[in-house]
Amino acid sequence: MRSVIATLFLVCSLCGEEFVRLDLPISKPFNGALRVPAPQKKIYQKIAYDASFLELARIYANAPIEYERLKAVTLAMMMLESGRGSSELAKKFNNFGGLKYRQEMVSIAQKIRYKASDGYDYYCEFGSIDDFIVGFWAFLDRKPYEGWRKKAFSEKAFLEFIAPIYCPLNKEYAAQVISLLPEARALLDRQKRESSRFAMTNQTEGI
Repeated sequence: MRSVIATLFLVCSLCGEEFVRLDLPISKPFNGALRVPAPQKKIYQKIAYDASFLELARIYANAPIEYERLKAVTLAMMMLESGRGSSELAKKFNNFGGLKYRQEMVSIAQKIRYKASDGYDYYCEFGSIDDFIVGFWAFLDRKPYEGWRKKAFSEKAFLEFIAPIYCPLNKEYAAQVISLLPEARALLDRQKRESSRFAMTNQTEGI
C-alpha cells in the first residue's frame, strides 16, 4: 500500500475565503481507490451568533456613520464585549459594547445596575439596537476620548488610541479586537450582500 499527500482546504462559511490548508496522508490501495483517514479531532466549528447580534450587524452594515472605515473595527469591539451577542447585557438591554452609564448618555440611554465580571456598576440600557448604535458613538464623543477623530484615518490608529481608555484593565484589548477584524469584515459584507439581494427582490416583485 502506498501513501500520498492530499491537500484539504477549509473555507469560511461567511465570506467564502480559504482560511485553513492542511496536508493529509492518504492511503492508496492497489485497486486505485483513495481512502482518507478520519480526522482525530474536530478541526473546525461554525461560529455561533446570537440572533440579536446578527440583527445588530445587519442594521450596522447599512447605517450611515461618520467614518465608514471604522465599522469593522467597532463591530469587532462589540463582538468581543458582548460575546457575539450572548451576554445578558446585550440580550436584555441592547448594550453590545459594555457601555457604563455616564451623565452624557441621559438623552439616549437608561441607567441600570448590572453585575459584570468586575462587579456591580451602572450601565446603559438602550431601547433598541438603533439607539445602541447612536449611543455607542455618543459614548466616544465624551471628553475622555477627545481626539479620536484625528486617529480615524486607520483602524489600527483608532483602536490603539481608544483601547487604553475604553478597557484600561485589559492590556491585550487592542490585540483581541484586531484578531476579530477578519470575522467582523466578513459579517458586515455578508449583511450588505443580503440586504442588496432583498432590495433587488422587492424591486423585481414590484415590476
